[in-house]
Amino acid sequence: MFIISPDSVVSEICTLEIEHSIQHDKRLVPVVWRDVEDDQVHTLVHNWVFLREEDDFEASLEFFIGSLDTNLEYVRERTHLLTRAINWDQNNRIRELALSRQEL
Repeated sequence: MFIISPDSVVSEICTLEIEHSIQHDKRLVPVVWRDVEDDQVHTLVHNWVFLREEDDFEASLEFFIGSLDTNLEYVRERTHLLTRAINWDQNNRIRELALSRQEL
C-alpha cells in the first residue's frame, strides 16, 4: 500500500519504496488520502483507491480489500519464490540453496 498525499509524493523514502516495489514486481495498491496533481505521482503508480474525507469510506474500503484479495494464492507463491531467489543470490548462489526442479 502506498498512501498518496502531498507529503508522500515528495518524500525520498517513499520514492525509494515505490522503486523497490517496482524493481521486485511487487503489487502496489496506491491509496489517495489527500489530493495531488497527477504528474506528482510516480508514473508507474496507477489504479488508485480513493479514501479521502469526501469519498464513500465503506465503498472505498471494500474496493481496497478486494484489490488485496485478488490473485492471493499467486501472490503468496510468487513472494515465496522471490524470497528464496534473493536469499540464493545474497549467499553467492550456493547450489544447495537453489530451487529444485520440483519447486519450479
